Amino acid sequence: QDGREERTLELINNKAIKPGRKRWRAPLTTEGEFGILLDRVLGEGSPAEYHWHGWDAVRGRRVAVFDFCIDRDHSTLSLTINEFAHATFGYHGSLYADPETGAIWRITDASDELPRQLQTRSISTAIDYDEIPIGDANYVLPTAAEVLVTTQSTSIRNEIRFKNYRKFEADSTITFGPAPAANTSKSQPQP
Repeated sequence: QDGREERTLELINNKAIKPGRKRWRAPLTTEGEFGILLDRVLGEGSPAEYHWHGWDAVRGRRVAVFDFCIDRDHSTLSLTINEFAHATFGYHGSLYADPETGAIWRITDASDELPRQLQTRSISTAIDYDEIPIGDANYVLPTAAEVLVTTQSTSIRNEIRFKNYRKFEADSTITFGPAPAANTSKSQPQP
């Protein structure tokens, strides 16, 4: 909606969230897994630098792997711990692409040179894509993502599943002009 991603928190530690129940600690929340990261790396005007890495496989598909890097001065990736600890930092990662079609099957990124005030050692993301049938066509869309955050004292993992893709459409016709006259005459038998 309006170019923003929306999500629903369903589980914490594999346990269903109970509506209205207060949590002592806010869970890790992230954004960008649906399309923002891909746009930051491949979008028009992206400051990413790319380098050939080699060949690999993703879910049995042969893929070409390209490494990328975005330095802090050109990055929009940021982390906020509280109102006093916020920073933007550079990151690096890899794109796993179909060599024939260019479709991206996986993207990863990582940041491990974070400012000390964040009290965070590293952040990494891996997003997997697949062909998803919607309506009469297949689309390459994200199916899963994993975000790992390592702080001074703990590690946190967010698993994200993208599901229930749907196609919404309306087949409507608008006609301007007078309404057609209703046929009220009864048919007469022919002699």
